Amino acid sequence: MERSTAIGWALGVLVGAALLAACGGTAIESGPGPTTTSSTGGGGSGNAGGSGGSGNAGGSGGSGGSGNAGGQGASGGAGGGCGCSDLEQCWNGQLCVALSVTVAGGYAIDATEITRSQYQAWLATNPSTAGQGAACSWNDSLEPDPTCMQSSAVCQGNACSAHPQPCIDLCDALAYCAAVGKRVCGKIGGGPVTGNPADPVQSQWHHACTSGGVNDFTYGNSVASGTCNDYMLMQTTTVPVGSMAGCQSPLPDYDGVFDLIGNLGEWEDNCNAETGPSDVCEPRGLSFGMGAALPMCDSADYAERSDARDNLGFRCCVP
Repeated sequence: MERSTAIGWALGVLVGAALLAACGGTAIESGPGPTTTSSTGGGGSGNAGGSGGSGNAGGSGGSGGSGNAGGQGASGGAGGGCGCSDLEQCWNGQLCVALSVTVAGGYAIDATEITRSQYQAWLATNPSTAGQGAACSWNDSLEPDPTCMQSSAVCQGNACSAHPQPCIDLCDALAYCAAVGKRVCGKIGGGPVTGNPADPVQSQWHHACTSGGVNDFTYGNSVASGTCNDYMLMQTTTVPVGSMAGCQSPLPDYDGVFDLIGNLGEWEDNCNAETGPSDVCEPRGLSFGMGAALPMCDSADYAERSDARDNLGFRCCVP
């Protein structure tokens, strides 16, 4: 079943020409918001379809023919001319960011948790801490917590760039997502999740994890040990994002979104207040090796807005 392959970004029309020069190839991003893609089958959509004509139409682009030739990660791939990986796309001709996947709920969600290389590339642009909301006015650094990053539970060494980024607080996550034209996943239609975050009608994260309220686990309705990097796999740290192919929905309207269960728990915009660092929030998805709680989509943890943990990361949504 083929889904919508792109979300248009009207505000970006004025900078389209600049992106063509910066990204090389066929630039899809026409502004601050990244392009989304269908993840169904081997086709889908790439930011730049390479020889497949326009990346907006990976399934029918010129000489590329089918989405397998012009779509995600094949000829030109999702990353387009910015040198991004198959699960990334080029944002604003500047950064490789997580690929946005359109799901049946009428929004897009990142295919993966934000990786360490993506977050570090953003930090290299020297983002300002100014302009954060009142609840984050205390946040004077966007860097991962250095003590947390030395934890034995954090992947160490040069081979960790594709692992998800831990050790950041919710305000850091909010700043990153906003900077790349997205937002930390929250309420469908906009704003934070209020009440019960395990509500597929309200929560973008929960809607994607349960395939619209159909499944108890991101991969189906029955527990399958070893499918995701959750506590049943007995890992002591993260794995590269998207590397566990079974840890996604089996349904074509929701597939291509990886690691909603396991790897790292994920910040969601669902805190009980908007007052400051002590606001209590419920990160979703649980992480590797976390207790003995059954890693279902309904599972959640508790953290204060200012917490930076070795088992907590994030992904973004649009809008």
